[in-house]
Amino acid sequence: MGKKGDFRAGAVNGLQGCSLPSGGVEPDLLEEQKRRETAAALEALFALRYAALSRAGNIRGILNRLTGSQRTLVNRQIAGKTGAGSRGEPCTVEEIAAGLGCTPPGLILLEPAELRRSSRRRMSSKRLEELRNNLLRFGLIRARAGELAAATGKSLEVFDYQYRRSLRRLFPLGIVSRLWRRVRTLCRMSYFSRGNLGCIRDLGISCGCILKMVYAPLV
Repeated sequence: MGKKGDFRAGAVNGLQGCSLPSGGVEPDLLEEQKRRETAAALEALFALRYAALSRAGNIRGILNRLTGSQRTLVNRQIAGKTGAGSRGEPCTVEEIAAGLGCTPPGLILLEPAELRRSSRRRMSSKRLEELRNNLLRFGLIRARAGELAAATGKSLEVFDYQYRRSLRRLFPLGIVSRLWRRVRTLCRMSYFSRGNLGCIRDLGISCGCILKMVYAPLV
């Protein structure tokens, strides 16, 4: 993901090509159009976040099968391999499980403004400045929403690949492997062996990246 100022610069450049209307074009109609476009971008981002969280939730069953000592080992491996805690990502099995159990944070609500029929008249300097600020704000929000959506989509692709790869490694024989692991638990053994923890660690890291994107602030 780019630097924080990237999306601001892009929005400002985009605004330069969207000059305020004059003559017979109603400025408030333009403002409302940009408001609706921004709201649509936020709705798309929220839907993507919800879908990413739902798909990442597939690992709950795997995490729940870990014993206490295995959770501790996986937590150490995640923190040791990535230093996730220093980057703000969930770095423990408990934090990942808690993040999967939440709803994506709500986004900025843009209340529709009532269209002014008098906008054909000469606009006051105060209203003109307000309109310019609103168009800039909407541009910044749309740019940031697009940036987050792209980053979330890439994180989701990595997670999907890692999830499929992990399932093949954890359950190479499909239902037979699952039955064998259930037999292990009946014999008072852990569901997963120590050799499986590295695979679960990588899956947890991928899931942590998704959670970081899902809960990333919009502004």
